[in-house]
Amino acid sequence: MRKTDIVYEPGKAEDAAAIYELYRRAIAHLIEQGIDQWDEEYPNQGTIEEDVRLSQLTVGKLDGRFILAYVLNHDFLDGFENGAWQGDEAASIVMHRFVVDPEYQNKGIAVFTIEHMAEELRKQGINSIRIDTFPPNEGSIRMYTRAGFRKVGEFRWRKGVYGIMEKIF
Repeated sequence: MRKTDIVYEPGKAEDAAAIYELYRRAIAHLIEQGIDQWDEEYPNQGTIEEDVRLSQLTVGKLDGRFILAYVLNHDFLDGFENGAWQGDEAASIVMHRFVVDPEYQNKGIAVFTIEHMAEELRKQGINSIRIDTFPPNEGSIRMYTRAGFRKVGEFRWRKGVYGIMEKIF
């Protein structure tokens, strides 16, 4: 598979249930690994429908199948003020709910999706992406580090202490 095989497009209301199924597969996969980052409360179908309604959710499709999704917006979580951010806040965006179908994980898709994001955001005058990370999910933290994110702090949220990371481009 090549980077250009993935088609990125805005999430659509009529696809919200199918997009949520992508998240449900990922939640089940995390739980199998003993990682309780996401559950039936978050993200739920209502969360996905709201992301779509606000035009903040992007999906990635391969051969017409949803294989990834993410949300980009300016919604900084309480606790983000604890970060030693390097990028200009006005030129930053926050990524939420980044998911890759478990069947497609560990194939480089997440890293080149982040590269794609950075290319598109740069055109809009955005030069950094901020994220929160769940420490028990070591695989995602390694992936973010490979993608150029660096840890800038921590904060307490829903299920404990989360890391916060930033990628400047």
